[in-house]
Amino acid sequence: MVFTPIISAFTAVTAAIIAICLKEFFDRRREIRNWFDKTYLEEGIDPLLWHLKTYEFYFQKLMTDLDVYELEDGTVLPYLDLEPLKMPPLSSIMKVESLLGTSIYSNLILILFENLLLFKSVKPEKRSKAAISDKCGATANAILSLVNIRDHLLTTRIRRKTDIYAICEKEEILTQLKSSAEAIKRWNERKQKRDELKSQING
Repeated sequence: MVFTPIISAFTAVTAAIIAICLKEFFDRRREIRNWFDKTYLEEGIDPLLWHLKTYEFYFQKLMTDLDVYELEDGTVLPYLDLEPLKMPPLSSIMKVESLLGTSIYSNLILILFENLLLFKSVKPEKRSKAAISDKCGATANAILSLVNIRDHLLTTRIRRKTDIYAICEKEEILTQLKSSAEAIKRWNERKQKRDELKSQING
């Protein structure tokens, strides 16, 4: 048949075009996924997790190291190097909070730094274990929520860049953010009660 070679050639060309289109389609999807992971996980959540984990470690040290030791050079132990915490990862915070539609993490970090400075300057025997424990709890809860959100985002399909605008509306994300917000609220309520008791005693 005369048409057989023509049909075969047409089929081969069509298959080649489809293959090229599919490759471009999946390459584009892969590029968007890589962009999302780099922007919001590697440069967003991961540095923020490191920052919060450092706070948790420092507060735990203040909880467990009740005695202080002064070395010959004047250094007082437990020594907490606050330099890494003086400048929060602002770019990471902005990326995470724009993605999740919340400011709870930046608000928490501001409060944590102020409290860490306060506790560091207070003598160990006068530090409130309950207050420090609250800071550890709120920080640990924020870390857990971010880890869970990160795990969820790893399996979230990102077909186009505009898909990021719907992430903050996902039930799994809202549940994690609500948990952190409630933990911070409980911490603030306990702090207010302690402050009221202190003012009554001092008054």
